[in-house]
Order: sequence, then structure tokens, then C-alpha cells
Amino acid sequence: MFDEINKFFVMVKDEEFIFVIPNERCRKATAIAITEMSKHNKNFVNLLNHTFRVAGASMYIAQKEKLTAASKEICFLSAIFHDVFKEEENHDVKGRDFAIKILKSLKYRQNVIEKVAESIADHSNSEKFLHTVEAKILWDADKLDKLG
Repeated sequence: MFDEINKFFVMVKDEEFIFVIPNERCRKATAIAITEMSKHNKNFVNLLNHTFRVAGASMYIAQKEKLTAASKEICFLSAIFHDVFKEEENHDVKGRDFAIKILKSLKYRQNVIEKVAESIADHSNSEKFLHTVEAKILWDADKLDKLG
């Protein structure tokens, strides 16, 4: 798996990677998340780049793990919302609450909302506390991007 992830980051650095948003609802969620992120972070451009790299890495890992389309969408949404309030205290809790509000407004099913919320709330915790595959993927993608 490490070699596959390494190949992904080489693609990103070589700018061969094309960021694909899974569907129209995800596009709406992404637009809302980016708009909110721009209001709360002085370092918005770098944070947006980080968010897209994490989303791309999450989708890449989910694909390699052969997750269902529903799980891939959870991975994507978790990545898009995970750092919306990065420069604020308790950014994981604020991000979780914001994601819940937006995903409800976009008529996502409750089980999807719960998995996204759990992934976001736990992304700053130790890996041993992660309970879903989607949360583990977000954690891995976030940490891998921070390693550079």
C-alpha cells in the first residue's frame, strides 16, 4: 500500500493528478465548505490546497481498498469538511457540526452524516481511536499530506 500511496503523491507533484468531485451533491457541499473556509482562515489558499490534496488522497486510498461508492463519498465529504475551521479552537468539533448542518440541508441519509461527522471529529485524535474505515482513511490522508 505504501508504494501505491507514494505513486499518488508523485502524480500530485507532477501535476498529472486530476481532482474529480464524485457527484452534484458533493459539488454543492464542496462549494459551501470552501466558501465557509474562506471566511474563517487567513491562510485560506494553502488550506484549500491541503484540503484538495487530502480529498484526492482519500479517494485514491478508498479506490485501492475497493470501497463502495457510498463509502468513497463519505471519504470525500469528510476530507472536504475536515479543516473548514482549521485556524479556530476546536476546529474538529466546529467542522463536524457544520458538516452535519450542511449535509442535512443537502438531504444526505443519516448514516452517511454520522460517518462523516465521526471522521471529522476524530481526525485530530490518535489513530487507535478511529472506528470506521472512512475515519481511518481521512486520518491517513491528512497525516500523509502533512508529511509532504
